[in-house]
Amino acid sequence: MKMHGQRWVYQIGNNVVYIDNAFAWIGWTQERMVINDETVQSTDGWFRARQDYLEPWIVPGGEGLLTVKLAARMIDVACFADLDGQSLVPMQMLKSKWSGPKWSWPEEAEWALANRASSSVVLPG
Repeated sequence: MKMHGQRWVYQIGNNVVYIDNAFAWIGWTQERMVINDETVQSTDGWFRARQDYLEPWIVPGGEGLLTVKLAARMIDVACFADLDGQSLVPMQMLKSKWSGPKWSWPEEAEWALANRASSSVVLPG
């Protein structure tokens, strides 16, 4: 199936966090949270418009929480992240298109810079 993907890249201390979202126009969606090249959370389903992730995180003074919210909108998907209540800004936003089965993801070299620098990546046509 033809897949469309968005990636938000966050730098948190010495850690790199990737939030990946992919969908097919037939209604399939899949998401994952990757920290330092290890997938720590992943979800999938049909006709889903939201996904939230919570991940424990060490912050100065003890335990904190990394919160990620993905929301499908009319022409884009938005990603909002915060660490212990402090909003995070992605250092990079990428997009990709590929053909493959459910749970396929593009090769790293197939991710391209997205056109906008905000919380959302305009969906490829």
